[in-house]
Amino acid sequence: MLKIFPLLMLVPSLVFADALDKDWNLTVTTTGSIAHEKAFESKGEANFNRLNTMTGYNYSYYYRAFNNKKDQNITYGVWQEAEAFRAYLKDCNFDVPTDLIAMRIGMDKIFNSKNDDEVKNIVEELGPKLNFEQKIEFAAQLGGMLLEGYDYDRADAGLNSEGVVTLRDMIEARQKGSFAGVCRDMSMAMAHTLKAMGVKDAYVVGYQSAVGGHATVLVQDPDNKNKTYNINYNYTTSNESASTLSHLNQNSTLPSVGTNMQIYDADGKHLTSLPTHLGVLLHEMAGGKASDLDPMLRSENSLGSVVLGHKSGASASLNAGITPDGDQVMALSGVYESGHEIAPSKAGVVLYNNRKDTNNYGQLDANGAYFEVEQKVQTRPLKIKSDKGEVSMQVYGKINSQYNVTYSKADGLTDGELSSYGAMLLSTGTEINYKTKNENTKVRATLAATGDLAKSDVRDEGTNYTPDLRDVTGTLAVTHRISSHLEGYGGVAVTARPEFGVQSRQELGIVKQSESSRMSFIVGHQGQVAGSAPVFIPGSQNNYFLEASYGNKKGWSASLGGQCTVNNKKDCGVRATVTYKH
Repeated sequence: MLKIFPLLMLVPSLVFADALDKDWNLTVTTTGSIAHEKAFESKGEANFNRLNTMTGYNYSYYYRAFNNKKDQNITYGVWQEAEAFRAYLKDCNFDVPTDLIAMRIGMDKIFNSKNDDEVKNIVEELGPKLNFEQKIEFAAQLGGMLLEGYDYDRADAGLNSEGVVTLRDMIEARQKGSFAGVCRDMSMAMAHTLKAMGVKDAYVVGYQSAVGGHATVLVQDPDNKNKTYNINYNYTTSNESASTLSHLNQNSTLPSVGTNMQIYDADGKHLTSLPTHLGVLLHEMAGGKASDLDPMLRSENSLGSVVLGHKSGASASLNAGITPDGDQVMALSGVYESGHEIAPSKAGVVLYNNRKDTNNYGQLDANGAYFEVEQKVQTRPLKIKSDKGEVSMQVYGKINSQYNVTYSKADGLTDGELSSYGAMLLSTGTEINYKTKNENTKVRATLAATGDLAKSDVRDEGTNYTPDLRDVTGTLAVTHRISSHLEGYGGVAVTARPEFGVQSRQELGIVKQSESSRMSFIVGHQGQVAGSAPVFIPGSQNNYFLEASYGNKKGWSASLGGQCTVNNKKDCGVRATVTYKH
């Protein structure tokens, strides 16, 4: 459905524009998008309950009877024992699938194991026997049982809870009737178990929830590129959203209210950080673009803004926005940009209210403050002139810091909860520009490396934050004047990620410009060109897009864009922007 309510925000511009003096300008921007179709379903009943139901609520009774009857001189593997027990149950008039029995027996053996080798043998035996969804259910059962031993002392220690708690530690604690592990430890144990069972793309996601930091497991379906599973202890949801970042959305028992996600592999190694849709929206309200946060990222938010700007570089705006994840944001923001030649900087603050529907808490109401500071240091352009044209080059370094604080209230959070989360991006690069003597042809090339700060192991709060290389991106853009009023444009961007292969974007366009107006039309494609990446990585899907824009000297400008992903017919969206400047 097209989000058109921000268009109402055009009215104030017409009322107040004439009251502004020459040092100020008023900008009204409205952006609408057709929300991507999204499936977000819950997988409910656990295997233990099904198994108990199928045995007349007497599973334990029959299993004890089977153990007393079976040959004690035979050492059974998990599957062999499950087949023998299934035959015994059939004699008792119960027809239960072998895989269901094997999952229960395997879980019992894990929590009665004496060492890691026993656990390894169990999961590696079950791996080839179970299908993908059964492995997901097995990991969820493991998470549910680990949750029974949740260590509240470790959770309450917060940043002082140093060290790593392993699956073996949690098993032995359960055997002793004590407690060990919190969300991050349990999520890592679940992801590692999935990996041992042959699941390639299992990740741990760290994020800011309404009650503080939390971690869950995210798994890519190997048979469906557009489907992921999120496992939060024993609660599992599947997601077939057409929106890339929506696969990172956390909306189960601890919904996300943050701006950034940290992604770790099944062994605890940090892989990358990515913004949430809310993070992109707040960054846009602070004067940024989605591509600032990731070179292959395209905004999918609906956004309307009334901006009052001053020639000094300061501006204030009233904003309303909606994300594909259901965030409904009203905000007041302020931005300052310095145009310093050597050390340009930008600072923004967004005070906002965010309302969203959650699966377990009803409507979540969060009041927040988002802060962003960006500092860039660059050399003066080195210029080389010749009879044919001019080449200039600059080298730069840049730091972007973001910090988000929220106070959230919802059913189940009646007293309100305060949480905060920060992120930092570090980048360095070079830019080379060339123009012919008559300026008919212009070429711009860039090469940049971007890293982020993150814990080296998600489980250890005491570990140091270290910089990780996130991506290396190169771009090339060429414009050529075809006639006095017409220009052609071509561009390409290539992003290489250490853990997620290479993505690329290609664009072709045409620009028509006169003394009173400017029109442009751009078509493009982006997708994975080398290696593999899960669906939540920007640029990993085979995506086609187009953008058309118009502007005139009276202060009006408008743009319309659309995109479709060819490997998912649901993935089509439209984005429109209208701006008025005085």
